This record gives sequence, C-alpha cells and structure tokens, in this order.
Amino acid sequence: MRITLVLPFVALTGGVRVALAHANGLQALGHQVTVVYPRLSPYTTLESRPEPWKDRTWREIRYWVRCLTGRNEVEWYPLRTPLLRLPCLGEDQMPDADIIMAVDWMTAEAIANYSQNNRVKFWLIQHYEVWNSPWERVDKTWQQPLRLVTVSSWLADFAWRRFGRQVDGVVVPGVDFSLFYPVSVCAEARRRQRIGMLYHTLEWKGAADGIRAFEVAREQYPDLQLVMFGRVKPQQVLPSGTEFHYRPKQNQLREIYSSCGTWLVPSWAEGCHLPPMEAMACRCAVVSTDIGGVADYIVPGHTALVSSPQDTVALATNLLSVVSDDALREQLSDAGHAQIQQFTWERSSRQLEQIFQRALAVRH
Repeated sequence: MRITLVLPFVALTGGVRVALAHANGLQALGHQVTVVYPRLSPYTTLESRPEPWKDRTWREIRYWVRCLTGRNEVEWYPLRTPLLRLPCLGEDQMPDADIIMAVDWMTAEAIANYSQNNRVKFWLIQHYEVWNSPWERVDKTWQQPLRLVTVSSWLADFAWRRFGRQVDGVVVPGVDFSLFYPVSVCAEARRRQRIGMLYHTLEWKGAADGIRAFEVAREQYPDLQLVMFGRVKPQQVLPSGTEFHYRPKQNQLREIYSSCGTWLVPSWAEGCHLPPMEAMACRCAVVSTDIGGVADYIVPGHTALVSSPQDTVALATNLLSVVSDDALREQLSDAGHAQIQQFTWERSSRQLEQIFQRALAVRH
C-alpha cells in the first residue's frame, strides 16, 4: 500500500510520536509510507490561540524559524520514511496514495475536503482536542466522511455516544522495548524515594494535582523526591529538591523512568497516555487517575492503583500506599511490567495495516 500520514507539525508531542512510530512500523511491514506536514502549522491561524506572537516563547519561535528555513528532518526521532514539508495542506500538494491518514483534528479537517481520487481517507483520533481549539469546528470534523481509528477504547465509545460514529478499529500505541527497559541508575533504597511525573502547563494534564499529592505524601515521608520531565520549563515553583529534566532525549527518558520507584499520573483526561506505558516497561509502580486513556493497559489494583480524576486526596492516599508498602510496590511493578509487554509497536502497526486492508477491500 501507498500510505500518506498528514501531521500538523513535527514538534515533540505524544501524538506526533505515535504517528511517526506508525510510519516506521508500516514501512517495516513493506508499505510505501510518506509523512507530510505544512511549512506553517495550521494551528497558527486559530483565533483562539491564547497568546499573541510577542508572548510566544523563544523555543516556539525557533521551531517556526526552523520549519521555514532549516533542515527538513525530525531531530528528536529516528524516522525512517520520506518526510515532505509542503507549502500547505492543499490536495494538489499531496503525494499519490491508497491511504491518507490525518493525525489530529486540523489535518482531518483539511483532508475531509479532498476528493476520493482512488484513496481512502482516515483520521487517527488521539483525543477530543478542544482545549485550545474552537469546539464547533472540532465537533464538525468528527462528523465528516472520514474513516475513524482511535488510540483507545474510551475514544471509540465517545465517538459513538457523542456523534453516533462507529470506528474502523482501536489501535492502542505500542512501547519501543529496545528503548524502554529497566536499567540500574541508583541504589534501590534511593529509587524507592523517587516519585516520577510528567510536567505540562495544560491544566487538564493535572500537574498541580500531582504536586499536591506528592506534598501530602512527603509530609509523612520527608525523604521523598519529585522527579519530573517536560517539553516546557516549569512556570510555577516546584517542591523543594525537585529534579527537573527539560526536553530529555529518548534514551535519557529510560534512565529517568528507571530511577523512579513510582510513576504518578494525575491527568484529568487522556486519549492514550504514553508515559505510564513507558514507566511500566522500566518497572515503575504506577499510581494513576482512572482516565480513559489508561484503561486499555491498566488493571486497577493489579498493575496500578487508580483514583478518580481531580481527587487529590485519593491520589495522595494511593501514593502513600505504594510509598509505605515495599511488597505492594514490587507487586505493582512486576504485574505492570508483565502486562505492558504485549503492547509492541509491531502489534499496533499490524492492527493498523489490517484496518487499511479491509477498507481497501471494501472500496474495490
């Protein structure tokens, strides 16, 4: 098959990383895959963007300058397929393909208006993306004549309940086990004291809730240390002694996960959250909110302790349970590590391949 994946940009985000991993996986299965993205992200045209140009961080400015003038490559990911930077997402700019797949709502909005032209149009839905976008346009995109694939079961249920749409399949992202596996970084006694968590400025990512839960736990166990990483620098004062890693490289993530005995997931909602999967692969015990994006790979009480989103008291209680009980932490670590082994990228890409093949068979 000739497959084109349409990205809004190639910045480091979970959704882009999933798309690039599928590009490599489908290419490895023998398909002709091309990744495309526009010279300027379509998100720059949104009137709902909360910050004016003068307030953008230098990191964002450097990214757009690099898109306009720099080398056409993904610096942070080993993409093994052709990468095309297009002037825009016009249909006449797209390479010939049997399958064209958008990976976010704005690229889905663009390809929905393309003619069929002997290709099947898909949208890989990775979240209900209304946090920085006009919800009316997002909702309209869900109703466009596109075939839908979701990254989690809850998104498939959401598509049916809210929009009456059936999806072609659910493809949970995989874990790169050549990259994420446990390594000896620090003594086990020290590792037990280290609590890891993703940092993000979006409120629904729950960083403030996670920090509060950590501080509650540290009142009883003063030696606990918070370990965080993120693609943006903290915009708030973090707990004393916090170890923060800014935009770590992929191989550094393995060491960060492996250095922590527990991984804290305080999000309010997630399409499918990658950090807990990678942390489980590195033998962290996971303490998570009960969000849809983890339900496909977490078994509550067996592979992780879960609590309701935005319930910081329950989140802190679960964190304390893991911190205070070595046997429980080991049980969660072992069960989580065993459970996550089935989620390989080869498995995920083969599932996506089969969905594409079924769609082409129906077309013919």
